Amino acid sequence: MNCLHPYAGESYAAAFGAPYRPLWIPEWATNVLLRPIGDTGREDAMSCYPRAAVAPDARLADGLKRLRDAGAVSVVLALDPLLAPPPARLAESFRLARPFKTHFLIDRRQGAVLVSRHHRYEIRRAARGCTARKVALADHLKAWTSLYGELVERHAITGIQRFSEGYFAALAALPAVTAYAAFLEERIVAMSLWLRHGEHAYSHLSAADDAGYRLSATYLLYAEAIADLGDCRWLDLGGTAGSEDDEESGLARFKRGFANATADAWLCGQVLDEGAYAELSRGQPATAFFPAYRQPS
Repeated sequence: MNCLHPYAGESYAAAFGAPYRPLWIPEWATNVLLRPIGDTGREDAMSCYPRAAVAPDARLADGLKRLRDAGAVSVVLALDPLLAPPPARLAESFRLARPFKTHFLIDRRQGAVLVSRHHRYEIRRAARGCTARKVALADHLKAWTSLYGELVERHAITGIQRFSEGYFAALAALPAVTAYAAFLEERIVAMSLWLRHGEHAYSHLSAADDAGYRLSATYLLYAEAIADLGDCRWLDLGGTAGSEDDEESGLARFKRGFANATADAWLCGQVLDEGAYAELSRGQPATAFFPAYRQPS
């Protein structure tokens, strides 16, 4: 196994394309993304989507110094809840360090996966209408790109999650990626992408077309993935969408029905250039959003 986390590598960070550019932080054993701050000529740093794979024993202060020396105004990280440094160390190093989202997990050491009664019904219903199997993402990039494009339009997704033109091709080249597809006869109506790292597996992205939604195909895909990834102790199903931790949302209910554990993903932020940060944030309302100059208008 390559000891470098798949979310940490340069090939993954480079996949996001312009305007993001990777910066390797050896003290954290991960890449972050530098991004321009409007037309100011300055940059700040953020974790790669969807989580920062910062090593548990990372030299946090030294990594922040490297970012400061690179000219970043600030940095904000959404951390992997399974592998991050302990909260006490995060609080010592970052101005902002707080639980951000609840991630729904499967921990195989807690015994057999007990899918909820509702989910078992949806899985059976989906299996009557379609079939699911593991596929190579590279062989079905056109189908996946179409499905994800529908998801972007349906939910008006903006920002980094719109992804660059070459992102999915780069993703398909990663050995860590595993894909599952639901077929209605010979047509793909839903797909689910996962990344593996040792005894951990991460639900990365899922999308379905109208037929896939009607058939509840994503329930069947998750059941297929959970069975196929049986040698992984931990499966991280992720949290809710957006910046709010809405545990009553449909997505939260979907993931909760498969999970037998939860963990908090922490959000960490640090100002690296106090003068520039104050200037950029001038006139912004006082909220908890970080960095303040990027809060939605």
